[in-house]
Amino acid sequence: MLANIGSIKKLCSYIYRELKRNNIKCDVKLLRSVLTYLVISVYRNEHDHFLNNTVTSTMNINKSVYVLAEALFHQTVSLISENTLVVTKKIENFYWFLISQEFSSTIGQQYYSINSEILDWVKEALSQTNKIHQIDFTNDQKLLTDLALHISRDILPLKFNFFIENSYLHHIKTDYVVAYQYAVTFTECLKQGAEITLPENEIGYLALHFAAYIERHKQRDIDVAIIYGAHAVSAKLLAHRIEELFSNLNVKRIVHISNIKKVQDIDFIIASDRIVVETEIPFVLVNDLLTKNDVKKINLQINQLVLSNVLKNSVLVHGQFSNKTEVIKQLLVQLKQPEMLDNVMERERLSSTDVGTFTALPHPLIMKTDCPFSMGIAVLDKPIQWGEREVSLVILPLPNSNNHLEYERVFGILQKIIVNEDNLAQLKRLQVPTDFMKLIL
Repeated sequence: MLANIGSIKKLCSYIYRELKRNNIKCDVKLLRSVLTYLVISVYRNEHDHFLNNTVTSTMNINKSVYVLAEALFHQTVSLISENTLVVTKKIENFYWFLISQEFSSTIGQQYYSINSEILDWVKEALSQTNKIHQIDFTNDQKLLTDLALHISRDILPLKFNFFIENSYLHHIKTDYVVAYQYAVTFTECLKQGAEITLPENEIGYLALHFAAYIERHKQRDIDVAIIYGAHAVSAKLLAHRIEELFSNLNVKRIVHISNIKKVQDIDFIIASDRIVVETEIPFVLVNDLLTKNDVKKINLQINQLVLSNVLKNSVLVHGQFSNKTEVIKQLLVQLKQPEMLDNVMERERLSSTDVGTFTALPHPLIMKTDCPFSMGIAVLDKPIQWGEREVSLVILPLPNSNNHLEYERVFGILQKIIVNEDNLAQLKRLQVPTDFMKLIL
């Protein structure tokens, strides 16, 4: 090879200019990755070390990325190689490496048409995921298509061992907890049916498709009544504002205070703070024009409503543990479900359940049916290593597979708790499961 400091500098400048010309921000990390790949690939080219992977004819090529791959490869050869003969397969391999970097745009074009075999894999994996989570994912054509296109795009880079970068993985696991769980289940089902193993970074990207699915299928599954004292029109405006701000609330009735005893079959009441409310139904008093503080109070009531039933069946322990297996085993014993250990550890093997800044959320890969939702909560005397970070709080939810709405609600609340670093200082004050409600204030 003719590589020296001068030729490498020239190559770096050329790579930077070409990426910029293609509207790609070339930071040090990307430049180092591209440069390293090109130098190694040219070395292989000189010594006739060929890769046997081939681009299948059923996949379409992104022309702009392929042209970029050609230009970068030829320039590298001209600057640092004695052998100017370029093997097309080397450029194809480099093309898939560039695709794996996730920087190119698909606006106005589609990387690939859907591969029929991959579509069948996705359908079967979604069908199996349906059975585990009791959700009919296969009825959502967009989810099916998006997953198939995503896997069609990334499967060849993965086969070439070009692992997809995902700098957002930590945020995805924290901000889209339920969607990530669905993606892990789907990935395991895909592995069993198609013998494809996807890395954690790729699971993170698949989770975004499930997050979009959840948003599309949100339901107004909490019924509330608006109670007013003077002006019905104000109550109607309040009802409209509440449904605008809370996608899960359904204003079932708007009732004058004189008829409050007739209110029934609702989850809680939202009433004007200008009236006196006497009822056994949970209620929140708010300003007729709904202030920011009122929104917080309604959110708190929703969270308490969702968590109260779960916490009745839960346990909370303090202790010192040496590893994750010990914590999980102890919580399952306390929950009187030790037989779930292998199930929970199998899920842990697929992808670490460390989330947030101080919490782990281990859970079973396959949920039980016809049992009340419960949680095991462990406050650790000393943090332990869990995946890539240390954790001080372990929450082991055992959801009921027959009620995915409760599953999504509870995980949504847990997500808000675990991202609040101020809660870390509150952990030692938790003594019983119901104390856990203090973290959502």
